[in-house]
Amino acid sequence: SANYHMDQLRALDDIDALTAAVAQYQQRFGQWPARWDDLRARGLLSGEAVDPTGSPYVIGADGRVTLSPSSSLHPMPTLEAHQ
Repeated sequence: SANYHMDQLRALDDIDALTAAVAQYQQRFGQWPARWDDLRARGLLSGEAVDPTGSPYVIGADGRVTLSPSSSLHPMPTLEAHQ
């Protein structure tokens, strides 16, 4: 549905913004944040890090931000799918 695809696009935008905040944290403190509260405590994130369906985004040990495995937005679109 159109709403589903709009939610996926919003999630991709969220992931980009959260990835930038995670990278900024890593540059400032020399390590990846373990949880979203680490970013909130340093003023790099306000609010909740949840996708449009309410599932939390996940920070990997390598700093990669992804959807929760339980998110109903899987599978996410890829650039290749739009070419």
